Formats: sequence, structure tokens, C-alpha cells
Amino acid sequence: MCNIQITSLAKDYPEFQKRNTEIIAISTDTPEGARKTREKTHAPFPILIDENNKVIQLYKVVVEKRELKDIVALMHRKKAGTYAMPAVFIIDAGGVIRYSHIGKSYTDRLSNEKLLNKLSELQP
Repeated sequence: MCNIQITSLAKDYPEFQKRNTEIIAISTDTPEGARKTREKTHAPFPILIDENNKVIQLYKVVVEKRELKDIVALMHRKKAGTYAMPAVFIIDAGGVIRYSHIGKSYTDRLSNEKLLNKLSELQP
């Protein structure tokens, strides 16, 4: 997850809690990078590290730098490698994916408003 999305989710975190929802961010960054992100964004939720890219491969959100179509994102990536497209998964208590949004570009992120609406639709 990027800093912008994490900051946005952190701001609306009380609204997610009202819907009995927990947020877990997964980063392909280094542990130090994720720690800095958490400090910078004041995220009240965990930011887990996908050090070997197993999670992004499992959820099919992996993209190689050479495949990035978003020129701005491409310019900001200093090194070649594997990255994750912006993605949101709603997973129920039984571990079933109830909804997913995988961005079509590096800037295609689900808004909190749409995410909160989707949560309301899915919850009894």
C-alpha cells in the first residue's frame, strides 16, 4: 500500500471500526521502510511485510517494473523488481474473499467511500 492510501485509511479508521472491520496493510517494502511508513502515516493498523512477494503472488496483484504502464509510478521506482498493484480485499471471518478491487494502474485505488459502502452491503 502507498502512503496516500494508508493515510486515507488511517483517517477513516473509526468508520471501519464501526463496521466491525479490521484493516491490515501488506507492503513489499523493507521492514525499515514499512516502519517509517507507519510512523509517517500514523496508521492505527498493522503494516505487514511481504518480504518474498508470496502474498502478492498468491492474490495475483504482482507486477514487474517493466510492466508498469503508469509513467509517474515508473519514474518513482528507483530499482527494477516486483511490485504490487493497488488492491483491496474484503475477507470475512471464515477466510472467504467476499470482494476484491485490483487497480488497473498504479493510481487506480478504491476510495474509502466506495469501500465503506461495499462493507455496508456485505454485512447483515
